[in-house]
Amino acid sequence: KAVHLRSQAAEVLSVLAARAGEIVSKDALMRAVWPDTFVTDDSLTQYIADIRRALGDDEHVIVETLPKRGYRLNAGPSDAVGPN
Repeated sequence: KAVHLRSQAAEVLSVLAARAGEIVSKDALMRAVWPDTFVTDDSLTQYIADIRRALGDDEHVIVETLPKRGYRLNAGPSDAVGPN
């Protein structure tokens, strides 16, 4: 089933996917997605929530929050579900 993400949420997911398995700090995410714009932590948190909702990640296993450190995507291309 295809899901729609707002463009900024898709950008955040893209940054996390490029560094799957690695911790990506909030600052690094903000600099990568919004290099010339001030973005609050609350905005980033909302985009992460959108991503989790789209992925059905209610347990925060796919997109893991590491307090005071950042986020980690615990999935890669091999985990993707394709058409049958």
